[in-house]
Amino acid sequence: MHSFRYLVLGMLRDGEPRHGYALMKEYKEHTGLRLSTGNFYRELQRLALEGLVRNVDNPEGADPRRAPYRITEAGTDAFQAWVTGPDGPAVSDYQDELASRALFIPEADPTVASKVLDRWQQALWIDGKILERQREAALAHSVNGRPGSRTLAL
Repeated sequence: MHSFRYLVLGMLRDGEPRHGYALMKEYKEHTGLRLSTGNFYRELQRLALEGLVRNVDNPEGADPRRAPYRITEAGTDAFQAWVTGPDGPAVSDYQDELASRALFIPEADPTVASKVLDRWQQALWIDGKILERQREAALAHSVNGRPGSRTLAL
């Protein structure tokens, strides 16, 4: 879940402190997918150790078991580098890296968003061409629409 950390940072980018449960609900609201609240709390603790988020005081009357965190400047920089950088591993079996980054495009600076979208379009075009070639190669080896037999020479 390498990019999971960046999802957490991205959700905290607005400057409003949130705890793991609130982040889990927000993630589910935006994606329709549910991840364990424990995943969010563990990631918040790791990010805090790295100085990318910091723990803040709970508001008056808030549940003391839920520790809110706020993104730091280093966290904002790390998020920005991720969202504009090369692709990495998927967040989960259900959501790929591209989908993870796409969650934040509507809130991005228009110039950055345009560059990122142009890069994605080019990468998808290249992937499409690779698939076309693989399909053509597979069809060239088929007989009457079925995989062709291969002869093993000894």
